[in-house]
Amino acid sequence: MRAAARQFWYGLIELSSTAFVSMLVAMVLTFGLLVWFFSPATLAGPVGIYAPRSPKDAETFVTLDVMRMAHEEQKTPRLLLLGASTLAQSIGDPTPIEDMLENQLGVGKWDIHMLSSPLQTRLDQLTLIETALKNRKAGDPPVVIAISIGVHRLGFPTERLLELENLGRLGVRSDWADDEVRKLGAKPRDRSMFYIVENFRFVVNDFPASFLRLVSRNASSRQIASYSPGTELPDIYRPRDLTKAQIDFGQYNLETYVEFFARLNERIAGMQNVHLIFIDERLSPGFLASRGMQPLADWLNGRFAARVAQFGAPYIEFMKSAGLSSSDYYDDYHLKNGEPQRRARAAFASEFATFVKTCLSGAT
Repeated sequence: MRAAARQFWYGLIELSSTAFVSMLVAMVLTFGLLVWFFSPATLAGPVGIYAPRSPKDAETFVTLDVMRMAHEEQKTPRLLLLGASTLAQSIGDPTPIEDMLENQLGVGKWDIHMLSSPLQTRLDQLTLIETALKNRKAGDPPVVIAISIGVHRLGFPTERLLELENLGRLGVRSDWADDEVRKLGAKPRDRSMFYIVENFRFVVNDFPASFLRLVSRNASSRQIASYSPGTELPDIYRPRDLTKAQIDFGQYNLETYVEFFARLNERIAGMQNVHLIFIDERLSPGFLASRGMQPLADWLNGRFAARVAQFGAPYIEFMKSAGLSSSDYYDDYHLKNGEPQRRARAAFASEFATFVKTCLSGAT
């Protein structure tokens, strides 16, 4: 290995035909590996497990998940959970919910996918949803798309939305998302028939660590609930003024969110057995009380529920049902590990079971 590296270096700095050929061979092999590994077929296959850079590389994990869904035949009803870190920390690994639904609540076997990622935007969600549904066939089992929404999410600035979209954090692209970018008056990132060109930033970010994991056969296992390290974060370190400003702004931005989701509902309306629901993200009651925000938060939640109900999408407030207190939170956004998560999972399973029994009767 050292000899090959030495020859590669000499090929760059010295007039040696042998070293130069060695350099060219190394470059061709590296590029060939790059093109092979970062292709939809490879990433969706068994070797794709080496792509995530670390257990917390949520963007790559969800990219692989939707790619596999696009490539594999669906055999059981499927639930897609989309949202940011608040949702990831509230539920974590959804396997216990699968067990509760099947064994305790009698709604049968469900295949649940946690598609959350940090600072996930509505454009990210469009991209993941379109990819996951790409090869869906008539007669396939139901798919329920559950998108988490919170009063602090309604005030997400357009500039920040486009900034995050341009980072190319996901390794898949979406015509739906590109259309929404145009509606915002911006130009989507360039598209290409070549995967590594179309997803260049994702490939550049992942390749060094992914290559090392591939050659060492050392795959990462996803750590979903990684936002609550243990001891409670003191109030003084919580960005409460910023969160308050986001909620204040959100009351004027709620209609923009509803109109976006109405367009999403229209996109999936023609797909058989595909259903859209919303689930709540709850901030710490202590924060809402400290800033006098509880009445506004309740109004925004109620208004959102009424608006999405107009196009037939339920708003399931499972975190409200869980009866969470300020002591259950690590900070203003994230539940503590352990018992608070268990209660949140149980509340979600119960609420979702009711939805299945009342709205999907006969579809599963």
